Amino acid sequence: MSIKLIRKLQEDISECEIKQLRLIDTLHSVYEEVAKSVTMEQLRPATASDIVEGAVLFGKGDYGMYCHTVDEVYYPSDDWKGYCADDGCRYGLWNTYVTKEKDTD
Repeated sequence: MSIKLIRKLQEDISECEIKQLRLIDTLHSVYEEVAKSVTMEQLRPATASDIVEGAVLFGKGDYGMYCHTVDEVYYPSDDWKGYCADDGCRYGLWNTYVTKEKDTD
């Protein structure tokens, strides 16, 4: 393997990482917009059956609503350590909500 090929692969990886970071940034911007537009009337408390990989969940924090996606399920019925979200943090059923309707825009 040549040094040029290694450098080319490194550049390709760097470009992919940059694209991935941009996509993540875009996703988080969408999360913020969705969280700003959702009302508590549109949500219901999450249950253990709602905690599945890929689910979009909402929470109410000190600065308003937020939303994230479930990356990994741990203990779905636990109030504090039910799952890991795409932000790397652990969450549980406490203060977690889902939309009342499955397909909402």
